[in-house]
Amino acid sequence: MMHRTDDGGGQTIAARAVLGQNAYVLCGSTHHDPQLMKAFDCDSYIRIENPMAFGQAVARRISGFSGGAEGLCLYQNVRGIERDLGFDDVMRTAPDGTATYDRELLLGTIAGAADHVPLFLKQKSFAHQAEYRLLWFTDGVVPPYLSIKVPDARQFCSPANERTE
Repeated sequence: MMHRTDDGGGQTIAARAVLGQNAYVLCGSTHHDPQLMKAFDCDSYIRIENPMAFGQAVARRISGFSGGAEGLCLYQNVRGIERDLGFDDVMRTAPDGTATYDRELLLGTIAGAADHVPLFLKQKSFAHQAEYRLLWFTDGVVPPYLSIKVPDARQFCSPANERTE
């Protein structure tokens, strides 16, 4: 995340963060593409007709679920976010007179502006995937894999109308 503004004499703040360690992610393409299916070694697919209802059904089966997000991926040449948030005085003067930045204020400003956008960024070279993501956040770090059965989610899906061999 990069914040730049000319307000208040100018300000630039850069932050790097690791996000998504507390989230499960389901990715899919928004269109049928036989070449993409071949690249991912699959021969069929399901169409999620109502992603929000599907996501809610899955959420009810995830222990520690705390919130969700969904949307199309954003494809850019650089996986970063640049915003002008206006001038924000993040500097504080310590009792000994030295200037330090207010870490909590700085992190809150950057995190608030970034929201969930970083979790949807991908390199422009992947734009052909036309990816849609569903995210389920939990109250802790998630394992690399989760296997759950969610029969209630089936009603929000339809089978593929095309199949490749």
